[in-house]
Amino acid sequence: MSAMFHKKVLPPSKQLRVYSKGNVDLISKLPECLLLNILCFLPVSDLVRTSVLSKGWRYLWNQIPNLDFDQYLFINCLHVNVLSSGCSCQCHERKIGKFAEFIDQMLLFHHGHTILKFRLSFCFNEHFRYTERIDRWVCYALTNKVHELILDFSVCYTWSFLHNFVPYHMPHHPFAAPVRLTVLKLHFCEFNFSSFEALSLLRSLFLRRVVVLDGSIGLLIASCPLLQDLSLESCHLPDKFMNHPLDLKLKTLTVENCRINGLVNPQVEGARWIDLMSSNRPVDSFEISAPNLLSFKFCGESICKLSLKSMSRLVDAEISIDQGSVLPGQSKILHKLLKQLDHAQALTLCSWFIQVLPLEGNQQSLATPLDNLKHLKLKVGLDGLEFLGMACLLSSARNLESLVLTMGDFACIIWDYLDIEVLNVFNYDDGLYWDSQMLCFNCLKKIEIYRFSGRKQVMDMIKFLLKNSVVLENVIICSDKKIYSDTKPEYDDTSRLQIELNSFHRASPRAKILFL
Repeated sequence: MSAMFHKKVLPPSKQLRVYSKGNVDLISKLPECLLLNILCFLPVSDLVRTSVLSKGWRYLWNQIPNLDFDQYLFINCLHVNVLSSGCSCQCHERKIGKFAEFIDQMLLFHHGHTILKFRLSFCFNEHFRYTERIDRWVCYALTNKVHELILDFSVCYTWSFLHNFVPYHMPHHPFAAPVRLTVLKLHFCEFNFSSFEALSLLRSLFLRRVVVLDGSIGLLIASCPLLQDLSLESCHLPDKFMNHPLDLKLKTLTVENCRINGLVNPQVEGARWIDLMSSNRPVDSFEISAPNLLSFKFCGESICKLSLKSMSRLVDAEISIDQGSVLPGQSKILHKLLKQLDHAQALTLCSWFIQVLPLEGNQQSLATPLDNLKHLKLKVGLDGLEFLGMACLLSSARNLESLVLTMGDFACIIWDYLDIEVLNVFNYDDGLYWDSQMLCFNCLKKIEIYRFSGRKQVMDMIKFLLKNSVVLENVIICSDKKIYSDTKPEYDDTSRLQIELNSFHRASPRAKILFL
């Protein structure tokens, strides 16, 4: 029996040799810049341990250009897990205290001339009284010419935690040394654009769950003349923050689920996060001009007015609305928006957008064709209420090369605010709709369908696309775990469903159906 598990010994020529003849340490002979680059891949808590390897490594760790302080990795527990495991809040605070002391010691002995990246993931709570220490850490990074600064205070994030959570406020002290900050990422904190003086070289700004106390996008651009990438996710912004009449130099812009700060005095620091959430409204309108913009993404709870001017270089755009209802005039807003995005080569739209689009204007096609559009992605449920909007988009995208359909994202809309006459556009037979369409796709080469099922609406759509795509090459189908057919219950497995799909007429002799 032991022979079965005998360890095979490789001949000396096949063994991995760490040392050359004479037991010379080859790793330590590497250039110092290369060693520092290797050390950057280690957790900070392991860096100090490298000092015992040899005399040459003793002080190497305190010169690394990347400092990554992660509380979760350091104490290996979250706030919610500590409470569930029976550990007291005092015990948890002691662990945070040790983590803070570790950071203090690391920064005390650090002798790097420039910090390329400084990341802090910390369970901030004003009751733990670490605000001044965090201020010192941030100022240390900025003073040492940090290029990328990442501050994440979401380690303790739970809904119950938010009731008394007061966000960390970014320091805005003047700095004697020139600041080299080019990338800034903030999560769960407060920020004053008007008083922060370290943004002149900033190129990328990513804010997630950040309370912006003052300013506007115009003031931001004035403070950051080199800014190219701006991402605002679940942030609380001042009123009319997104309104600016002059040209912006941005190349990418993301505004996702942001809200307008509705407090009586939004510039007062120290407001609880739960108060901010209960006294605001969604960002549903803005006016910008961005001739250099390449990528644009807007996700929100509603849409009132999106004025996007000079978007001639736009390549990729995504619009996602989760409103739950529709108001009079919103269809016209969507038509105007698509006209402003007509330079986009790739476009992603949601179910709400597709259903509301044909309520007003020409239901057959857009007034301004989307001739630049080559890639279209639709997040739909393939419900009958979406057919008219989908057909309108497809007929307007005459040069479309690829179509992506992601199933299961149907938006249930309340239509009570509209006149009954407006809804007459949906008076058609769902089961016969695609058979009645006379569209031809002369450029469509690739179709991707995700979360595929065997419902009749899905099968009819595929049949329609195969029949009218003359240069189609591939139809890629990614199915759900459970595939079913409401028209033929006996199709309870993928193979039988494939037989039906392969039997559909194809306008392109090169069209292949691939199942993944």
